[in-house]
Formats: sequence, C-alpha cells, structure tokens
Amino acid sequence: ISACLVGSEMCIRDSAEYGGDLTKLPAFVSTVETTWNEAIKGGFPGPSPARDPRGLLDPRSPNLDRSIGAYYNSVTFVIDVSLKFERNYSVALYMVDWDYPNGIWEGGGGKGRRQILRVMDLESLNVVTPSQVIEDFWGGVYLVFSYNRSIRFRFSTIGGDNAVVSGLFWD
Repeated sequence: ISACLVGSEMCIRDSAEYGGDLTKLPAFVSTVETTWNEAIKGGFPGPSPARDPRGLLDPRSPNLDRSIGAYYNSVTFVIDVSLKFERNYSVALYMVDWDYPNGIWEGGGGKGRRQILRVMDLESLNVVTPSQVIEDFWGGVYLVFSYNRSIRFRFSTIGGDNAVVSGLFWD
C-alpha cells in the first residue's frame, strides 16, 4: 500500500476557495475528523482577510472575500479522512505560515515555522509516503497526494510556534 505525492507548489493562489464547510464532502468521503484536544480551529490577527492574497476565496461571501484560518497545534495534530469505499482519489493540502513580521504581511518572511507531514494509511497506521518537511511557506504551499483508501495526515511542529493546515481540496 502506498500513496503518491503528486506534486507541490509554493505560490499565492487567487482562485482557491475556502474549504471550511465539511458538510459538502465528495460522495466517496464519509468523514473528515480531527480531535479538538489536538487541533484548534481559528482565525489569525493581521491584515484584512478580504485583501490578503494568501487567504482562500470564500464563496459564501457576497463579495467573494478571502478567509484566513487554520487548524493548528503547538506540537502535533492529525486529520483523518475516512472513505465510504476504496477508490482512487487526490487530495490537496493548503498550508500557509500566517505569522509574519510586525503583524502585517509584507510579501516575505515568517517567524521560521517548520513542520513535518506524515501520511499514513488510516487502518494500519503505516506510513505510505515519505515524510514532507514544510518550511518557508509564508506565501502558501499546496501538497497533492493520490491514494485509494482512508488516510491520516499527521502534522508535527519542528520549528516556530505551531504546525498548521488551512485547506483540504478533493479531486
């Protein structure tokens, strides 16, 4: 059993949409869960989310404003994706280092957030793809994985204040 890292891209996206409504999951996904004692869902102080190009477009907003938020923890948290049935799929994780100098985003530099992502089969908890170290991602980074079973994403802090993820996208 193995997953495949399809690709990664570090950039600022203008078209990604907010993924906060977990009631609109693909038909093949039964649940996406994280435990509240491990992860905190929250927004971040700083510039107006509506203007920060790293924020995801919020289709619920009449002006398609941007949304700034993430799941985060100072040590480790997991996100479990349970499938209704086995099938090939891709999932993209969007991560942004929201901590920027002087509390405002000036197009560069963060506070040195570094995190490691381990991708595991949810049933066996075996690691299914090489661990990914994510750093220097103040402008945002997407990691896209292909798999065919339920999966666990384990985020661990290795530098900076905490580990974060801001969006999950399906194909």
